[in-house]
Amino acid sequence: MRRPAVYIALFFMAAIFLLDSFAGVKLYDEGILPEHDGENLTVSGTILSCVEKSEGHLQMTVAVESFRDEEGVKTLTGSPEKLLVDMYSMPGKGVSHMTIMPGRGITVSGKVSLPETRRNPGTFDYRRYLMTREIYAVMKGENGSLKTGRVRDRMRYFAADMRQRFLTSLEEYTDEDTAALAGAMLFGDRSGLDEDEYEKFRKNGTAHILAVSGLHIGAVYGALCLLWRGRKRWGFAAATGTFLVFYCFLADFSPSVVRAVIMIIIHLAAKLLYRRYDILTAAALTALIVLAGCPMQIYNTGFQMSFLAVAVISFLTPLTGKGMAGKIAFMFFFQLVMLPYTAYTFNCVSLSAFIVNIPVIAIAGVMVPVGVSTMLLAYRLQGPVIQYMSDIFSGCAKILAGVNDAAYRPGMLSFDAVSPNLWMILLFYVMFFIMTSEMFLIMRVRKRWHEIICLVAVTTVISVGAGKLADDSVRDAELVFVDVGQGDCMHLRADEDGIRRERNYLFDGGGSIRYDIGKKILKPYLLKNGVSRIDGAFVTHLHTDHYKGICELTREGMVKRIFVYDGNRFREKKICEETGLDAKQITYLSAGQTVNIGKKAYVQVIWPQKKGDEEYARMMEDREDENASSLIMRVTIDGVSVLVTGDLEEEGESQLLTADDSADSVLDADILKTGHHGSKTSSTEPFLDRVSPLAAVIQVGKNNNYGHPSPETLKKLEERKIPVFRTDIEGAVMVDTDDGRIADVSTVIQKDGT
Repeated sequence: MRRPAVYIALFFMAAIFLLDSFAGVKLYDEGILPEHDGENLTVSGTILSCVEKSEGHLQMTVAVESFRDEEGVKTLTGSPEKLLVDMYSMPGKGVSHMTIMPGRGITVSGKVSLPETRRNPGTFDYRRYLMTREIYAVMKGENGSLKTGRVRDRMRYFAADMRQRFLTSLEEYTDEDTAALAGAMLFGDRSGLDEDEYEKFRKNGTAHILAVSGLHIGAVYGALCLLWRGRKRWGFAAATGTFLVFYCFLADFSPSVVRAVIMIIIHLAAKLLYRRYDILTAAALTALIVLAGCPMQIYNTGFQMSFLAVAVISFLTPLTGKGMAGKIAFMFFFQLVMLPYTAYTFNCVSLSAFIVNIPVIAIAGVMVPVGVSTMLLAYRLQGPVIQYMSDIFSGCAKILAGVNDAAYRPGMLSFDAVSPNLWMILLFYVMFFIMTSEMFLIMRVRKRWHEIICLVAVTTVISVGAGKLADDSVRDAELVFVDVGQGDCMHLRADEDGIRRERNYLFDGGGSIRYDIGKKILKPYLLKNGVSRIDGAFVTHLHTDHYKGICELTREGMVKRIFVYDGNRFREKKICEETGLDAKQITYLSAGQTVNIGKKAYVQVIWPQKKGDEEYARMMEDREDENASSLIMRVTIDGVSVLVTGDLEEEGESQLLTADDSADSVLDADILKTGHHGSKTSSTEPFLDRVSPLAAVIQVGKNNNYGHPSPETLKKLEERKIPVFRTDIEGAVMVDTDDGRIADVSTVIQKDGT
C-alpha cells in the first residue's frame, strides 16, 4: 500500500538531521536573548509554565516581549522569545500562589546565560533538550525581583487555575502522594513525586504512565465517545477537538500529547469526510506538522518514542490477531520491539514490564477519565460528589502503587543496561519494519530472494553507516578525563592481556556534598558509553571531590574493587561501610608497587612510601595531611603515560623530585593531570620541568569558589608551551593512543561544535 505522506515525513526528518548534524545549517532562530550571555537583564513577558522543582525552587518558562539592559528598554520584534527562569528561596508553595500562574504577566531580573551543554560524551544534553522546546537562554532570577501583573493569556491561565484547584482539592480529600501521582499522570508534572517512588516505576518499565502520552489521550477520547450517546458527527467532533486542544494547555503542550491530539483530530476529520483512516499516514502528517513548527523536536525523546510507538503499533496490529489472546500477544510483542530503544535511551531493562504493564495500563485507563472528570467538576463544585470521585481515584492509585511495588525486584526482574551501539538500534528497527511490511511479504511469497538479499544488504550498509556517523558516545578512546565538576576522574579502557575483553578502571571519581556524582554523572556516562562494570577504582585520597563519587558508584553495584594508599588500613571498616565492599575487595598500595591492569597497561605507584603503624595512625587523624598522602601514579597504556597527581602540592612535589634522582625518571610523562586542580600551591616550575609533559589536563568545576585554576599555574604552563585542556571550559577530554604516541586529543565541546 502506498503512503506518500510517510515517505515525505521520513525524507523531511532525514533532511533535518543531515542539515543540522553535518551541513551545519541552523534550522532555528535563537533570537536576541542568547546574545546577552552573562549579562544582567530585567525581562517582561507572560508566564507560559510554572513548576515547583523543590522547596523554594520555582522554574518558569516566560515568553519575553521586552527587556532592559544598560542601554535601556528594548522591545522584541516578531514573536516573543522563550526564557527559562529559575527562582530560588521562594517563600511557601510558589506554584500554588495565585499571583504566580501561567498566563499572567511578569517582570523579573537576573543573570542570563546559555543553557548547559553536554559535559561528557553520550550523556544528556540539556541545551539541545531546551532547543526542542524553543528555549535558547536561561536566567537565574534575583530574589525579590519577581513581580506579576494582570492576566495576559486567559486560556493558559484558566487551564493552570483549573489544574491547580483540582490538585489542591485532591490533596485535601486524599493525600499528598495521590495528588503528586495525579499531577504526573494527568499533566506530566513529576516534580511532586517522591524520587524513590519514581525510581520504582522507571525500573519496572511503567514510567510511561507518569508522562502524559497517547495512552492517556486515548483514554480521554474513549471516555468522551462513551459519554456522547448521540450520533458522532460535527457537534461531537467540535466538542472533542476543543476539549483536546484545551488538554494540550493542561499538559503544557507535551510532544506526545500534541501528537495524539492531532492524530485524533485527523481521525475525526476522516469520519466526517467518509475517508479511510490510516494510522501510519496520520502519524506522518502529524510529524510533518510538528516538525514544521519546530524542526529540533526531532531530538526530543518524547517525540521519538511517540512516533516510534505508533509505527510499531501500525506494523504489529495485522500480525497479532483479534480477541483477548491477540491483545495479550500484541502487548508482549510491542514491549519486546520497543525494548532496544528504551535500553538505549534509559539504560534499563525490565522483565517484569512484560507482565505488570497489562494491569497498570488497565488501571491507568480508569484513572485518567476519572481524574479528568473530577478536575472538571472540582473547578466549580465541592462536597460529597468530589469526595466520592477522589476516593475512586485514590483507590485506583493505591492499587496501581501496590501492583507496581509487587513487581519491583531490582537485580532480579530489572537490570541496568549499557546503551547498544546506535547503528544496532537503527539496523534493528529498519529490519523490523521491512520484514513486517506488505512489500516484504509479497517478495517472500513470490520467492524473489535476490531482491530480498539486495534490500537487506543495502539497508544494513545504510543503517550501520548512519549509526556510526550519528553516534556521539565514545567507545574507542583509551583515556577519558571525565567532567565531574570540582573534582578528579579519569576513565581508562584496556584490553585484558591474552583475551579480547575490555577492562575498565577509574582513577578518582569526583564527589559533592550536594549532589550524587556517582549515580547522576558517572553511572550515566559509563552506561551510555558501553561500560557496565568498573574492574577497579584507584583513589588517590579520601577527600570528597575524589572519593565520594567512587563510594556512590560502588553502592550502585558498578565497582568490583578499589585501590587506596596503604595507610588507609586504619580506615578499613569505615571504607567498607562507605562503599558497601568487603575487606577482600580493597587493595592497599604504596611507592614501588606496579599493578598490571591489562594488555600494554599498568600502574606504577610513585608516592607515598610505606610507613609504620604509628605514622599511619597519626596521618589518618590529621585530615589536613590527606593531600600530602595522595597516591601519585604513573599510568601507562599502549606506551602513553599519564602522571596522576591527586591533590599534590608544592611540598609533596619537592619530596618527589628529591626521591626521583635516577637517570630514568618515573616522573617523566606524556600527559600531566595537574595537582590540586591547578591551584597556585601546585605545579611548581622544577616539577613541570622534570615531568616535561606534552599536554596538561586540569580537572576543575565551573565557577568554583577556590580560584582554580590559578593564573600563576596557567602562566607557567603557557611559558613551557604545554597545551592545556580544562574540563570546566571544554568538558570531558578524550585521548586516543597509537603505538606509543598520542594519536588524538579531543573534547566534548569541540566534538559538539559548541
